[in-house]
Amino acid sequence: MIKSNISTILVKLCISTFLCICLSTSLIAGELPNHYPQFFVWSGTVDSITSDTITISDKEFRKANNNLSFHRLDSNNSTLRDLQIGMIVGCEISSETNEIVAIWEFPESLKSSVGPWGTGLQSLQPQ
Repeated sequence: MIKSNISTILVKLCISTFLCICLSTSLIAGELPNHYPQFFVWSGTVDSITSDTITISDKEFRKANNNLSFHRLDSNNSTLRDLQIGMIVGCEISSETNEIVAIWEFPESLKSSVGPWGTGLQSLQPQ
């Protein structure tokens, strides 16, 4: 009896979590420019920036040497100097080197809806 109650609670919790993710994803999808990718591996708030690393929502990533691109809401190609602490961003991480290779700025209005996401890909782009 106790095992079935625990199973029922776990199923309800999983369903609730899934619905929350879907809702936040659909809210984000309507606010991203067309030049943004369909998937982001990680998203969150920029915590710190050094010459070698960027920390996003407490996870530190090494910068890809000379290959790191930054995309603003109003521009597909911006310079990394435009990236600021506190910005809400999504990023692409190299699966081979675990380096951050591209960053996309999110609208400030999404601050309460964004990540961090570190497991799996989240679809944030309108279909």
